[in-house]
Amino acid sequence: MNRPLSSTPRRARWLSCLPWGRSARDRCRQRRGAGAGFEALEMRAVPAAFPVAVASPAASVTQRDGIAPMALAAAPVTVRAAAVTAPAAPTVGLAAESNSGIKTDAVTNVVAPFVAGRATPGLILTLSVTGVAGSPANDARSLTPVRVPPSGIWKVKLPTLAAGSHVVTARAVTTAGVQSAATTASFVVDTTRPTAQITFVPNTDTATVRFSKPVAGLSLQSFRISGVTADGVQFTNLPLTDSRIAQTTGVGTVSLSRSADGRTSTIKTQYALATPGTYTLRLLPAGIVDVAGNPLAAEARLTVAIT
Repeated sequence: MNRPLSSTPRRARWLSCLPWGRSARDRCRQRRGAGAGFEALEMRAVPAAFPVAVASPAASVTQRDGIAPMALAAAPVTVRAAAVTAPAAPTVGLAAESNSGIKTDAVTNVVAPFVAGRATPGLILTLSVTGVAGSPANDARSLTPVRVPPSGIWKVKLPTLAAGSHVVTARAVTTAGVQSAATTASFVVDTTRPTAQITFVPNTDTATVRFSKPVAGLSLQSFRISGVTADGVQFTNLPLTDSRIAQTTGVGTVSLSRSADGRTSTIKTQYALATPGTYTLRLLPAGIVDVAGNPLAAEARLTVAIT
């Protein structure tokens, strides 16, 4: 179809010549006809979707073959992030086999203890602990991550720790990298053995034992007494409750009391040692331990002379 060039709508002429690719000239070919001012236009179908990149806030088609560009308005795009659910936080604490002494006090003499807890099976567990030997006390050292076993019960051995207070931190992490809230547990490493000192005031009915730290396991059976009376009667390492002690020294009923903090114990007799002589009271370390399980460092003894 031939028509005067001036009668062709400008928009139709522009759309017919959009450069869709390398074969644009094949889609819009111009043939010059007879007579000035006429063109033969071959119209091709416009694709439903065409590869024009749209930038924000606006973009335009590049001018080609003398055709003016047309501005394209950018449509607003809203992106909504999918909701992410964090995994349940793990539990953590000293493992029972590493909590020496009193099992519920989180004080241990194990310098490389195990920590244990529960977490969702299959997740990755990340751990850190403060007070690693050779490091500043408050510096937290990260440990090698471990996978939670199918049982959900995990256990990890810590590196060698310095004496003092420590904090272990645990987190559970999904394969997508989503972390749980942190769980912490505090405990104390104590490797110092307690010591004891016995005091006795002559002509009184009490002897006092003072410990450097709270202890457990003390009883009347922890004591032994030896002596020689003024009239030559001798005895060696007899328990304080032995009937021969009462007959020889005049010691009647013996009782043992402890202070609330566990540091001081008092041996009380019914009446004062009445028989003159020289006596040695010994405290045996067997069975006496502090709260961390450290045994008494050495026996304590006191020798007194009754005149």
